[in-house]
Parts: sequence; C-alpha cells; structure tokens
Amino acid sequence: MEQLSATSQSWLKRPILAGIITVLSLSAIMFVDSITGPTANLSILYFVPITYAAWSLGRLAAYTCAFLADIPHYADQFILAMREHHSIATAVINIIVRLLVYVFVAEVTLRLLASRAEAKQTAQELAIANQDLQNAYSQLDEDIRAAGMLQASMLIPTPISVPGCEIGVNIMYAGMTGGDFADAGTIDGRVYACVADIAGKGTPAALFTTLLKYILTENIRRGAKGANLVNRVNSALSRVLPPEKFVTLFYVEIDPATGIVEYVNAGHTEGLVYRPGTDVIQEVPATTSLLGYRELQTVASVSSLRLDPGDTLVLYTDGAVESKINSGERIGKEFLRQIIRHHANKPAQEMADTIAAEIKAKTDPVHRDDMVILCIKLTGR
Repeated sequence: MEQLSATSQSWLKRPILAGIITVLSLSAIMFVDSITGPTANLSILYFVPITYAAWSLGRLAAYTCAFLADIPHYADQFILAMREHHSIATAVINIIVRLLVYVFVAEVTLRLLASRAEAKQTAQELAIANQDLQNAYSQLDEDIRAAGMLQASMLIPTPISVPGCEIGVNIMYAGMTGGDFADAGTIDGRVYACVADIAGKGTPAALFTTLLKYILTENIRRGAKGANLVNRVNSALSRVLPPEKFVTLFYVEIDPATGIVEYVNAGHTEGLVYRPGTDVIQEVPATTSLLGYRELQTVASVSSLRLDPGDTLVLYTDGAVESKINSGERIGKEFLRQIIRHHANKPAQEMADTIAAEIKAKTDPVHRDDMVILCIKLTGR
C-alpha cells in the first residue's frame, strides 16, 4: 500500500502533468466563479490548485497560481464598487488581502512540505544512528560475554582434595561479569580459602577481581602467609586501585589435622560457623579494616578459631543477604542461617551449590546482587 501511494505521488508530481492539472483546476474554478458573479464567494476553492502547485511544482508556480486566482476577484470588487456596495479603496484593500491570503496558503504549504522533508530525513538519520547503536550494543554485549567467560575460567577455584577437609565454592553474578571473588588451594600442607568483594559492579569490578587473583597467587607463590599475605595484598591494591575503590576480604588458613583456623576478616561480611553438635551458628566478625583504600592505613592481624569434625565455616559476599525478594525487602541473614542448618549434612560443594540455588530462587532477578558462597567443612581423617 505504501509503495502504491509513493508511486501515485511520483506521477502527480511530474512537472508536465502537474502543470496541466493546476491549469485545468484553476480554470474550472475561475469559470464557475465567473458564472456565479460577484455575490458568491468561492475564495476557498482556489486553495486547491494553489496548494497542489506548491506541493508539485514549487514556490514560483504556487505564487503564480495565487496571483491568477485573485484575477476574478478584481472584476468582482470593481463591479461591487460601481454598484456602490463599497468604495474603490475598499475594493483595492479586499483584492490585496485576498492575494495575501493566497500567498500565505502557498507559503504555509511550502513550509509544511519542507518540515515534512526534514522530519523524514531526521527519521532516516535516526534509523541509521539506531542501527549503529544496536550494532555497538551487540558488540559490547559480545565483549562482556567474552569477558564473563574469561573471568569464570580464571576465577573459579580448582577443586582441591585434602584429607579431613572439604571446600565447596559457588560464584553467581547478577550479570555476565561481577566483582565478587573466591579462591582456594593448599599452602604447606594447610588449606587456604579467600572470599572478597570489589567495590562496584560489572566489567570494571571484574577486571579488579582478575588483578586480585594475580596478586594473591603471586604472593602465595613467594611464600607469604596469614597476616603478611593480606598486608602485601593491601599494599599492592593501594597502589593500583582508583581512589574511590576498595576491597573487603576474608582470608582463612586451616590445619585439617587440628581444626585450627587462622583468619583475617578485612572489612568483609561476617563468616558463619555452624556446629551441628549444638545447633549453634557462631559469627566471625571483621577483625581488620577494608583493603586498598588509600585513606586507611590497614595493618592486618590474625585471629583464630577451632573447627571440630562436622563443623562448617561458611564465607559469603553481601549479595547472599542483601539481594531483594519480590516484595522489595532484603533477603536477610536469618534465611541464610536457616538454609545453612538445613543443608549442613551435605558435602561442601553440594552444600554451596544448594545454598546459592535457594537464594537465587527466592530473590527477584531485577534486584539480585553478585554472590559467592564458600563452604569449608571439617570431616576428620
């Protein structure tokens, strides 16, 4: 239908055909006007050939048509003046006013046509810009997806097997990338685990998780442990993080033989120790200020606790308790405690996966935050 309309418009705008139509329509109206005499006012009918001439032939043709359309009015006005219906001056004024009205109609038509052409051109430019924007978004989405795959491949801890101790980790991002971090491994026969949260979200935060992974791994390779390791990490982060960025970190080292856990909680959410023998959940609060923030002179110190066989230490990031449910309320710490108790009999990895899945199922996807669940279960030899 649109193609047919455009074809008919192109025919009607051909100069020769448009000229013939204009002349014929103008002549027909002038003939009727001459028959009806000066008492009938057919002024409005002349708008048709004038607007058509403006649309199809342009300004000169429209103005010419306006001038010709006013000719019958000359005779009518002078006849009325001769009959003393009004004066010659009034007749001249009427002629001029009518001519100005016709010219105004022609000019308005031309301006509307120009505005329509500009609007059409703008719409075409917007369509091109929108396509470019869509292409850019598509490329950005592809880049972020690739960054997410790279982050996942670099940051998911390698499964470790140590007699007497199990570690399970689940990392879940609200988007394709995120700023939550987890790592685990062995160092001199002991098990270490680390959970951290980089300030911010998305790809920028994801880049800093990769940096944190490198700093942590490199310092462990060089033999750093405990508070010394955390202080080195803090020193390195303070040099490279932007002034507004910081990191909260919970680092632990466990001796599976004795159950002794040495830890540094640098401004992170508290850890939770579940002791099934007494059905008690013990909080492990922050012991040191956050890392990487240049305004703070953080000096880490080690604290310790003891796990008995069957006990589980759960480390997590704030997304596990601050993501929102459909009502808009935060999921809260009590729900996390409930599901820790409910799944404490499972192996560490299954426990971490199940806790993360239940939190995900309960929270609103729009208000879901990045989340890490890390479970350390002492099984005994």
